Amino acid sequence: MTGPGLHILMPDEVPEDQSNNITLAEVVQPERALEFMVTVLIDGTAVAVSGPFASIEEAVDQTNDLSKHYQLEPVYVRREQA
Repeated sequence: MTGPGLHILMPDEVPEDQSNNITLAEVVQPERALEFMVTVLIDGTAVAVSGPFASIEEAVDQTNDLSKHYQLEPVYVRREQA
């Protein structure tokens, strides 16, 4: 991934700045393919939600664009169970 720095979140971790961040979520759904979602929080409000994306490449491209637009770094990555 080029662009913003990445921070992988462990299941018990939260973003350092919980009010202003970009999170790329890998969504695991039983018996289905992985999906990827991108969420941008500004002042604790979701101002942009993108996806679902079928590939990590699509999600990363969107994440890079949003990071530049909102001037937010790093990007947080987490795995979620649906």
